[in-house]
Amino acid sequence: MNILADTFNNGNLSTPFFWIALGGVILISYLMGKRRESRFQELAAGLNAQVTRNGWNSIETLMGNFNGKDFTFEYSPETNYRPARIKIEISNKGALSFSASADFSIRKETLLDKMGKNLGVWHEVETGNEEFDQKYFISAQNENAAASYLLAPAHRTKINNLFGEYSVHQIDFNQSSVSAIFEYTNSFRLAKNILNDFTPELVKNILTELAGLTESSS
Repeated sequence: MNILADTFNNGNLSTPFFWIALGGVILISYLMGKRRESRFQELAAGLNAQVTRNGWNSIETLMGNFNGKDFTFEYSPETNYRPARIKIEISNKGALSFSASADFSIRKETLLDKMGKNLGVWHEVETGNEEFDQKYFISAQNENAAASYLLAPAHRTKINNLFGEYSVHQIDFNQSSVSAIFEYTNSFRLAKNILNDFTPELVKNILTELAGLTESSS
């Protein structure tokens, strides 16, 4: 790709190599887009869902219903600003009630997070469960609301399952949904089509865990 860019920048657009390389890039992009489209159709069939937005090289989304709760499965390709991402979201309507000010996110705590906390650069929610607090970094607008929710052992168990068994990158809680986010930064892995990792059975298992997070602990 750098050679192709250098050829373009130097104005050598008449060279055979430029047109061959450009044609190859276009063909590969087209084939990868068609492969993703085919995989999305397979997932849609297995999940009894609909492809609601389908792009050649853009965000693609499935929408369906899982045990009475609406869900979406969204794929966003890698850009210069963020890695490729898969987001599985389930509706929170009619279950736990989160106010807009009670939105919060959970991700695995990194060494940088620990250093920042020790230096007082940033602060996070503490649940009082030492093992859980050391494992995850929890950011929230309303710390009391997040801590109260996470006091429930059933909620913590499902969060541990999502991070441990399914390698989730982050879990987001908001007024209308709970989401599991997966991120991929390896371009070679993208070429292998990351959607192949997500079978209908796997997605259903993840949705089961997410649905449990929308339920009251009582």
